[in-house]
Formats: sequence, structure tokens, C-alpha cells
Amino acid sequence: MDTPRQKEIFGIILRNEPIGIAEILVKMKAKFSVPTINRDLSKLKATNFILSEGNGPGTKYRLNLKGLVHAHVNSDSYFEIDVDDRKILEKYNPAIIVNLSDRLFTSDELLILNKLSQKYQKKISTTSVDNFKREFERLFN
Repeated sequence: MDTPRQKEIFGIILRNEPIGIAEILVKMKAKFSVPTINRDLSKLKATNFILSEGNGPGTKYRLNLKGLVHAHVNSDSYFEIDVDDRKILEKYNPAIIVNLSDRLFTSDELLILNKLSQKYQKKISTTSVDNFKREFERLFN
């Protein structure tokens, strides 16, 4: 994000998604024009921080996976919010690893992970159900 205004828009979307441009303007206390906000939304979309749903005045914006991963989290203000009112994801999103794997791991590490994954898949395909259960019991006892 290039500007403080884009960061503010991003934060508004983060806390209120899905949200339309009219609602964004209200949250920003109409400090900027619709064309200005539209330009910022277009830049945030072009950089894959947000997604849009619908067309025209009914368009709603929400965070893309990249936006969620790169969102700044102020831990002090996060923990000031009651636990029941915090915005959380309901379930783990495995796409995070897929979408970040090129930045989380080097190409050598990815090769090692792929080899280990293949070895694991081969091993579990030949493991009996009884052995599999015993291994699970051993892990959790």
C-alpha cells in the first residue's frame, strides 16, 4: 500500500467486509471524493490486497488472501476488544501455505518438502489400519 489513505481504506475493509464505497466514505467521514477512493480501491485490487464483488454502486469489497496475510495487526488494540467481538476466521485456510510457499521457502526447501511429502504418502499407503491407529495413540498419550 502506497499511501496512508490506502492503509486507512484497507483497515476499514478489514474491519467491515464486505463493504461498499458509500460505507467506506462514511467511515472516512467523507474526507475524500468518490473518484479518489475509487482510484485507491483500484490500486488495492491491482496489488491483490482486496477483491470486489458485483458491479456499479452495489460493488462490495473484501480482503484477498494476500491482504489478510499482510494486514498490520496492532496487538494492543486487538486485545482491547472483547474476545466475543473480535473478528476471527472460523477455520484454518490451507490456501495460505500454497499462496505463500514461494516466499516462505527457498526452492531447495520446497524440493525437500516435496520429497518428504511423497515419502510420507508412500509410507501411509502401505501402512495397515492397526499400525496407523497405534501411531496415533502414541502421539496423543
